[in-house]
Amino acid sequence: MRDWGARLAEAWQKTSARLPRLHRDGFSLPRELLLAQLRKHLDGDDFTVLDLELADDAGLLTLEVLRPAPARLAIRFHFLPVDWPRRELVLAYTLKGEARSSSLARRALTGLVLATLEAGWGERLIRKLTEPLAWLSSGSQRLTLHLDRLPRVAGWLEQPVFGQPLAERIAIADIRTVPDALRVTLSRNKAG
Repeated sequence: MRDWGARLAEAWQKTSARLPRLHRDGFSLPRELLLAQLRKHLDGDDFTVLDLELADDAGLLTLEVLRPAPARLAIRFHFLPVDWPRRELVLAYTLKGEARSSSLARRALTGLVLATLEAGWGERLIRKLTEPLAWLSSGSQRLTLHLDRLPRVAGWLEQPVFGQPLAERIAIADIRTVPDALRVTLSRNKAG
């Protein structure tokens, strides 16, 4: 019986690590939940999502690039101020790559590819990653999350509360990375 209780507690701990946490002024999304969602939407034949690190100042997304040459790509990002009237969350990012081949010739070739990515072609890679996602767009080292295009969120934004859509009453005041989570602060919408 004791062993069963310990296994149940461990299973609940694993499950709860993936659940959003409520706060007095908003909520936070844990790293495990975000990492699972990124893997679900982005993993493919050309690359896989390895890790997501979240700290007080920024986040770091690590991808394993499989084609055209094996490499590890790190995308460092931080959130910019929220544009609530347009229902957009914007984050700025930078790319840094590392060759992953043991062969000197392949490492040199991969190094050349990565230098090209860091010098401007990285924007094309990010566009390719985000292309199938209608709710995400990229441009000049910025990713924009369009909340009104994200199916689950768009429905909540238009949900009526006391005769007005929720988005008219409540706004996202701030979004930032904190250790092992993404913290969203809500406020009353001034327009509502």
